Amino acid sequence: MIYVNYYSSDDVRISARQTDEDYCSDWCDVEELYSIGCDKRILAHLAKYSNLLDEDYDGNYFINEIGLPDGISKEKFQECVDFIIEKRLPSSQDYFFSRINMTNACTSEPSICYGTFSNNTSVRVKCDFPIHGCGPIHFGSSPVFPVIKDGISFDVNFSIKGGAVKEITFSNTTNSLLVIIDSSMQGNLTLNIPRDLLDAKMDYCPPRMTNPLDDGFFVLRDGEEIEYDEIQTTDTYRTLHIQFLDNSTKIEVIGTCLI
Repeated sequence: MIYVNYYSSDDVRISARQTDEDYCSDWCDVEELYSIGCDKRILAHLAKYSNLLDEDYDGNYFINEIGLPDGISKEKFQECVDFIIEKRLPSSQDYFFSRINMTNACTSEPSICYGTFSNNTSVRVKCDFPIHGCGPIHFGSSPVFPVIKDGISFDVNFSIKGGAVKEITFSNTTNSLLVIIDSSMQGNLTLNIPRDLLDAKMDYCPPRMTNPLDDGFFVLRDGEEIEYDEIQTTDTYRTLHIQFLDNSTKIEVIGTCLI
């Protein structure tokens, strides 16, 4: 069920559009609406008394509280409103959010999400990416992911565009950082890796040298070695910028040493 804002004045006409019969522009097929029972009576009512069919509809639905179209039940009217709202929602990929929350979390294909910007304002959008889990998904900002190594928690800052980071873990066995992502398009991932968590040095395993030079990491994308950019290096952190493909699921950063 979609919650909406109502206005009670019969004198106020919410819609900015004219009530002609061109109810769809580029967002729907009017025959599809008719096929589920959203006929001209419902569309004309929405066109006249709501903003739902306006060309500049922004995802926030308003309707004048002036009753229902003749012969239309409340349930059928609400079914049509819900269907049209979902059709008209912008894509979650259209914005750079700091996080996204699901309205029906813990399902594999939630339909509606709330995207939150860095200033904490939110908009309702389509969830057009795969979801696995219940928590908020971080997008396009610089959130922190805690990673445990030998009982110690390290903060790994990251940013991602074109996907979502689901999990980051460290493996002592492979001396690597494994990042699980969901991606529905080509994008990029930036990782700010603490040296005390993972590093790559021109030294032996275990280390023998004092102040060895930095070496490159091995980076695997879904098991295949790829190139990456190291965009910042300090005494305490190394920052990697990694490209991924649509439907990529795993990025692994492996620390190197001499053998």
